[in-house]
Amino acid sequence: MIQDGTDLEGTPIALVDANRLFREGLKRILVEHGAAVTADADEIDAGRLKLLGRPAPRLVIADPGDHRESTERVRDMVTEFGVPILVLTENFRMSALTTMLQAGAAGYLLKSVSSEALLHSVRLVLLGEKVFPSSLARHLVPNQRYRPVLGDGRLGRSFTRQELAVLSALRVGKNNRQIASTLGISAATVRIYMKRLLRKLNVSNRTQAALWALSNDVAGGISVSETEVS
Repeated sequence: MIQDGTDLEGTPIALVDANRLFREGLKRILVEHGAAVTADADEIDAGRLKLLGRPAPRLVIADPGDHRESTERVRDMVTEFGVPILVLTENFRMSALTTMLQAGAAGYLLKSVSSEALLHSVRLVLLGEKVFPSSLARHLVPNQRYRPVLGDGRLGRSFTRQELAVLSALRVGKNNRQIASTLGISAATVRIYMKRLLRKLNVSNRTQAALWALSNDVAGGISVSETEVS
């Protein structure tokens, strides 16, 4: 069981955030609980942090922002340091969660999180766990049993080619209008697929379906047509 206290004693941590005041506040919280903030910067730059931080960090807490290069910068930091990257962000977006996890981030939290929850998350990440916003908890179905992925990585035959295309779009956070545009079908057709998927997955909303697609690594790149609806 993880206890509050001095279990962060001496742990070197690097901070990245454009807001200097936020960095200073976060640094104070971490230092008060035993951590050693060895570097901080206003933007993600693995090389710069490496020069600033001595010793090298065991964890990087960063807000990568909404820049097009953010995902690549997170990936570069994972490669450069070989340590967990905990992303702190202002707003939750499923697409951002997906891309950050794909880039190698070990966690994705909102800046509105309490200091106690943040410290607990830091400890979990240092133990090798992945952490997500608590707001996602209501979308997860306890003890839910899903159809397993086949040994070769393919999903079971209960999913049609069309449904997999919609699932892959959900996985990256697209709404019905965007899915319709991407797949070249009508919004009404997307709604038909959505109803089928919710029933087959035995979930109650699209976020649960998206989380299932994410955890089962449903790939994209599939197109469908109106004539495929049966």
